[in-house]
Amino acid sequence: MKLNKRAITPAISWILLMGMAVVLAGVVTIWMKSTAESSTSIVIGSVEVDMQCNDISVNAYETPGKTQCSSIEVINNGLFSITAIKVRDNDGVADFPYDPPLKPGESITTNLNNPSIPTNNEIGLIPITLVNDKAIACMEKETTIICS
Repeated sequence: MKLNKRAITPAISWILLMGMAVVLAGVVTIWMKSTAESSTSIVIGSVEVDMQCNDISVNAYETPGKTQCSSIEVINNGLFSITAIKVRDNDGVADFPYDPPLKPGESITTNLNNPSIPTNNEIGLIPITLVNDKAIACMEKETTIICS
């Protein structure tokens, strides 16, 4: 009994090997491109938030004639509109939205109506701005007021 089997010729095996290498290179290229694009968009979004928060500047003081920070004057000295402020005191944090937003150079009186703030207590004001239609609190731009 004679076995008469033939192997694949070297030319066909070479073509198959090169074809598999090209397909694998294409798959890796597509995967790397999508990974790079998503990573880039995440980094750009993060940098955008940092840049906008760096250009936020708020001054605030207790409204004359009011006591225990029941009313404060907030002045936007930055380059971007402020959509709200967070007021931080010993009892927690409360949001005070501005509609319409506080534009650069404008000021507004905000009534806190918080009788729980004791005399000579500090409150913190944290500005909130919109970045890509998302509200972002700029924690590093917190302003402190000492209530009388």
